[in-house]
Amino acid sequence: MGQTSTQLNYHRRREAKRKYVQKLKAETPCADCGQKYHFSVMDLDHVRGRKRYSIGKLVASNLSLKYLLEELENCEVVCSNCHRIRTFSRKVWMTRENHPKRIRNTNARSDIIELERMMDSSA
Repeated sequence: MGQTSTQLNYHRRREAKRKYVQKLKAETPCADCGQKYHFSVMDLDHVRGRKRYSIGKLVASNLSLKYLLEELENCEVVCSNCHRIRTFSRKVWMTRENHPKRIRNTNARSDIIELERMMDSSA
């Protein structure tokens, strides 16, 4: 049994959104190191605004391209290495007061304080 026209349209839209994101990642150099890599190692880092949707979910969803483009406006293309460094830096230097969801217990907070002391003393 073949697909209905609605199913075909959905698959065509999803494929078009997927190719758009792949092309964006392949053609845009990393915002941090300036290198271009294969699209599979380039990430989209949400850096502006509130993250409403993940890019992957928008690509796979039946939502229009408009929502994907709006979400992409809040992102920077970075290579996976730079993205990991960004994420690490954000998590390590966040305090319990300004991001309680990231640091849930006092043991984790005391580990971060100890890491900060070690880094300060080595500088």
